[in-house]
Amino acid sequence: MFFSPAHEFYLTGILKTEVLRGLIPGMEKVTLWMPPVYMLYLSGVFHFFSPDIFIARMASSLAALGSAFLLYTFLGQWKISQKKRILIFVLVLTDFLFIKTTHSSRMESLCLFFALGGLNILGKYISEKSFLGMILAGVFFSFSFLSHPFGAVYGVVSLYFLYEKNFFQLKSLIFLLVGFLLPLLVWASYIIPYYDLFLLQFGAQFSRKSELFSTFSQITKIKIIVSSFRFPFVRLFLFFVLGLGLFLYRKNLKSENNGLFQFAVFWLLSILLFLYISSESWYVVYIIPPVAILTGLFFGKKEIIPKGIVFLSIGLNIFILVWVVIQNFIIIDTPKKTNEFYSLIENEIINKNKIYIQSIPDPYFYLKKKFPEKTYLEFIPGELSLPPEYYLDTIKKQEAFLFYNEDLINPNIKKYLSENPNHFERKVIQVDTGNEKELKLETFLYIRK
Repeated sequence: MFFSPAHEFYLTGILKTEVLRGLIPGMEKVTLWMPPVYMLYLSGVFHFFSPDIFIARMASSLAALGSAFLLYTFLGQWKISQKKRILIFVLVLTDFLFIKTTHSSRMESLCLFFALGGLNILGKYISEKSFLGMILAGVFFSFSFLSHPFGAVYGVVSLYFLYEKNFFQLKSLIFLLVGFLLPLLVWASYIIPYYDLFLLQFGAQFSRKSELFSTFSQITKIKIIVSSFRFPFVRLFLFFVLGLGLFLYRKNLKSENNGLFQFAVFWLLSILLFLYISSESWYVVYIIPPVAILTGLFFGKKEIIPKGIVFLSIGLNIFILVWVVIQNFIIIDTPKKTNEFYSLIENEIINKNKIYIQSIPDPYFYLKKKFPEKTYLEFIPGELSLPPEYYLDTIKKQEAFLFYNEDLINPNIKKYLSENPNHFERKVIQVDTGNEKELKLETFLYIRK
């Protein structure tokens, strides 16, 4: 759903989403359910490399690598030792959640890249007292927000940064705001002709976030954060040890690191607050930089808790990376098993031309390459709360449905399938991986007779 508008913009110069045609009004005309910067970035990459999923993932990974380097240079502004900076850099790049999230064709890595770019510019121009620099920093923070709305958190973080650097004054805030508004005004000029579609598309996204916030229990919200990591109980224990260390050594950390300790704590708490509000597992990746900073500040201390925090953090990261490689490329052979799974789906839908996909892993790119003439629709993003009349006519035209979890089928689609049992045959397509917890290859196919 993020690849499609980028690809269409590359082909036609129009930001539209063919895989949501007939599901969300206006998507095939103009895509406004997400801010545009990531899609524009991806379409730009497609002008230099082939437009496929591998290139899309590598583009996100490149932005992630750039983010790590920007974090490294930003830490240099706090005058902490190079060894600590290198350790923090390594902690970020070896974190499997960071690798997994930023290697997906999603916008988290670009959002983080522009945010860290903004913080770098802010630090440089505060020292030079340049208000034009404030404008440029504001532009970067705006690009972060226009990559993903979660980037709004860095507006809060940047304000605290100004406060920590004794530059929190009306004039600097005005120039920062001017820079932030400039890209927003460009986006607004694009939205205005399609204002009704913007309200419908973006509004549906916003209302879904509100529903998640009110629906999820406090325990569920905590689980979303912790369960995003491999070996979550070990990670939870490590977070506990880190929190204990920060509490016990807070006075020394405050005095030794030129305000970086206070800034990193505020950064982390801001991310956690936004995570609590948004309740999305993808966004957990944003806590990794401030956690890495707070961990790195213990480097060089001889006490058992600080040494343990650093040793456990690096050791856990490396262990998880080795474990994932062994599990997925030696024991399970994930690429081979996944292609076997896709080929089974291919054999079932070979004579069908309209396919609706809600399957993990997603066979879209495999099928699109095999059968480019077929029409593929992806599931309604996040199962947005849209009136069924928007999409039921389209649903009734589909010849095959793929669902990875029948409990998560849109209720109106489920009702349609249950009311027409004579029109569809239900099949279960699966490949035994020997470890379903690590890799589950199963989809429920409803195919028109």
